[in-house]
Amino acid sequence: LYQLEPEYDVNDSRKAFSSINQAQQVICFNSYVTEKMLDYADIILPITPCSEMAGTMINAFADVNKFSAAKEHFEMSKPGWKVCRVLGNLFGLDTFLYRNIAELQKEIEKIDMVKGKSLPAKVISWQKKNLPSNILLRIGDVPMYRVDSIVRRAGSLQKVYTDMEVARLSEQTAQHYALDESKGLRVVSGGAEHFFDFKIDNSICFACVYIPGALPETSFIGPRHAYLELLEEDS
Repeated sequence: LYQLEPEYDVNDSRKAFSSINQAQQVICFNSYVTEKMLDYADIILPITPCSEMAGTMINAFADVNKFSAAKEHFEMSKPGWKVCRVLGNLFGLDTFLYRNIAELQKEIEKIDMVKGKSLPAKVISWQKKNLPSNILLRIGDVPMYRVDSIVRRAGSLQKVYTDMEVARLSEQTAQHYALDESKGLRVVSGGAEHFFDFKIDNSICFACVYIPGALPETSFIGPRHAYLELLEEDS
């Protein structure tokens, strides 16, 4: 797992941990260590965050953007590419011979997608579905200050999320499904039952409920974009 915290950085944390728990060995390349990581990881290799290394980012238009380190790396941590290079050398792989980041960046520019500035074409088809009357569609984006391991650990930034764990849905949806704000919302997601307080927010589409992802309170409730089964109050 490379710079990844599965509880926050994947669409379905429950499914991710199901695979992790079945793996013979789990190796983590990461800039941070968590209690949960100590439980599932067999080996943890310390690497620098992107702010402490030079590198390359490629956007959706295949534009190459290079960046430099903003500060020196912390203590004995190393840029991830150097750790991978050493491992490649130990395994006797002849393609891990880069001596500096400039050599590696030149190789990146040879990738067909980058050279030709073209992305693989993908046709997306869709069709209207008639859903049962007790189904809500979850809208689960990732809040701005939860997108990576660096901002998630900035205490001042996390203070903006005072009630982000509260579900939000429109007044029209609440009336249609006979939901009472004082009684909360009970749904089945990811094979388990969950309860949420909810607030009325008329910017949310009808028959949808906004439940943000990448928060401790919402990270294990199943896919961020999925159908939720609405439970009756007395079920």
